[in-house]
Amino acid sequence: MSSLSSPTATCASSSNMFSWKIPLEDWTKLSEGQNLCLEFESMVPPDGKKILWTLQIYPKGIIGEERKNVQVCLEFEKDDYYDNDEDIPLFQIETAHRIRKSCETRPMDMSLLKCQSLWGIHSFVFKESSCYWLGEGESYPVNSVEDRDVDGFITFEFKMKTYVAPKLQLTFTGSKQEFVNNFGKFHQEAGDVMMVCGGREFSCHKLLLSSQSPVFKAMFEGDSKENKESRVDIADCTPEAVEEFLYFLYFAMLRPARFTSADLEQMLGLLHLTSKYQVEVLMTSCLDVIMDIMDLDNVLQILVVLDKYDVQSCAVKMVSDFMKEHIVEIVNKEDWGEFVVNYPSLVKDFILFMNVEMINAKEDLKTEKVSNR
Repeated sequence: MSSLSSPTATCASSSNMFSWKIPLEDWTKLSEGQNLCLEFESMVPPDGKKILWTLQIYPKGIIGEERKNVQVCLEFEKDDYYDNDEDIPLFQIETAHRIRKSCETRPMDMSLLKCQSLWGIHSFVFKESSCYWLGEGESYPVNSVEDRDVDGFITFEFKMKTYVAPKLQLTFTGSKQEFVNNFGKFHQEAGDVMMVCGGREFSCHKLLLSSQSPVFKAMFEGDSKENKESRVDIADCTPEAVEEFLYFLYFAMLRPARFTSADLEQMLGLLHLTSKYQVEVLMTSCLDVIMDIMDLDNVLQILVVLDKYDVQSCAVKMVSDFMKEHIVEIVNKEDWGEFVVNYPSLVKDFILFMNVEMINAKEDLKTEKVSNR
């Protein structure tokens, strides 16, 4: 648990990151409806009061739920801190949580656009209840995270921000997610343009597509065939990828589902649409999912695709780090020889990356020896 500084007289906001190592045995032995309790302290505005919070984690989900996901509840005892509800201050909370993979190198990001594949995120104005379910519908399916253990421990990471909630924001519940959901209702209404792919048709709205993509904006403002016919044909992708693409444009997030390596082709198709129509905010969400489902069987394919679209360097480094960690298994796989022949420049880049890593490791060792003298 991270340490907290002493509370001050006033507190406009606070941000805390916590991490727990949970024995895999403790995680797996629980049955449906049973939970683990993790405690932490955090200051809340406006007076900087330090509150003891409890995270209740249900590894096997909640009894009676149709869809079994790992559920997380945040709560605290109001009566321990406030005499009555009128004394409870008005402040907003944003949370994010994830179960860390062994190869994970990215920090937690509170951005709503980056939460679907790796962690749940929730935003609410704290006032009426002292118990909140976090990231419902966005969490991990039951029995999907046990392989993330390192030396018999699962690492659960949690980040929470608190800040004074504006009164106007309170009038509208203070939830960014509610605004997005209201906007997303247009997804079910008939639009003024049809997207067609693989025999399937998707009704959309030109205004929304134009607001999210400069390519669509130019298409529907000009004298294009697509604008005249109110029809956009997409032949270089799958209908499933197009459906996911449009869902993101309407809801500012990927579908609340747990992606697996079996979904790689769909995600690569989504990455293609993201690049083709220049929807930059979707690029990071795609990369989050792809990094999350990366394994020994698809890492080389992922590296080739990332090189094709010239994506963020941090994603390429994550792939290189994964390859470095599993280099023996990768070079012994059947597709390694074909990869070397077809992509010599990528092989060269990886060798140079390994060389830099070795040099840095030697320098760190020298520094450690000097400091220990």
